[in-house]
Amino acid sequence: MKIAVSYDEAGNILTLFDPEAMRTEAGFFTYTPSPGESHRVFDIPSEFDAARLLDLPRLLRVDTTGPQPRLECKSAPSVSPVPPAVPSEPQVRPEPLGEAAV
Repeated sequence: MKIAVSYDEAGNILTLFDPEAMRTEAGFFTYTPSPGESHRVFDIPSEFDAARLLDLPRLLRVDTTGPQPRLECKSAPSVSPVPPAVPSEPQVRPEPLGEAAV
């Protein structure tokens, strides 16, 4: 899948979206980055295919040091590509109170 990404000089993702979602039968929308931002369309690294689009800015950054910018994991291996499911807390039933001492 491809994503359109706007990022700052340090590679922090500021905006991202699915560029295909910007197309309709009537035409397409365009995006103009703000001053100081760069904008590029990237392929999502395969290890992040299952991640939600909303989680990608937390998980990825843009490596701007090479000849071509590329998406990379923010800090491998401490950041998991797909956030783990949050276990539900066990349901605890209150014990019935005995007769109150008078």
